[in-house]
Amino acid sequence: MLTPSDIKDIWFGWSVAIDGNRIVVGAPSSAIGGTPSAYVFVLDADGIWVEEERLVGSDTVFADWFGVSVDIHDVYVIAGAYLVPNRTAKGAAYVFKLTDGDWVQDAKLTASNGAIDDAFGLTVSISDDDGEIVAFIGAPWDDNANGTNAGSVYVFSRGASSWTEDENAIASDGAAGDFFGLGIALSVDLGYLCWRRLPV
Repeated sequence: MLTPSDIKDIWFGWSVAIDGNRIVVGAPSSAIGGTPSAYVFVLDADGIWVEEERLVGSDTVFADWFGVSVDIHDVYVIAGAYLVPNRTAKGAAYVFKLTDGDWVQDAKLTASNGAIDDAFGLTVSISDDDGEIVAFIGAPWDDNANGTNAGSVYVFSRGASSWTEDENAIASDGAAGDFFGLGIALSVDLGYLCWRRLPV
């Protein structure tokens, strides 16, 4: 059973992802005085899951819901914080990279055309596309050409040293209230992408 080292973090296990011998667990809500977190556990040589690091965003606070969504791929972890900043739900996603044995924040990703109540970061996924790290970030409350709360998915890629927003995708047959992007999964190696849209 996995448990966090910081007892101020509650709702531990709200989001979970695994890759190889590492698990990342989101704890997006926190007791007063705590900070929402994501915890990385690694399987040691004795077959025991050991907490490797507790991740927090560089500017996240008590009510941001950092860790509402998490994913991990190789040396990268991504964690969504859809209420950033100040519970406005404009949203952000934080990427961490394992560097010299420590998890270091690599980027804070935000939507170039983001707006209040988009819920960018409510869902996240990260993978590898022929050596290039790619992240999908859902904004299911996004109002766009398809209507109010039609939703969208943002695609980011990592270059040699920085992240670039490549696309803001909406459904070709989308409509208001679809919440497109409420669930996403990314497996570039299999050539498969899944962007969930609520049934109407």
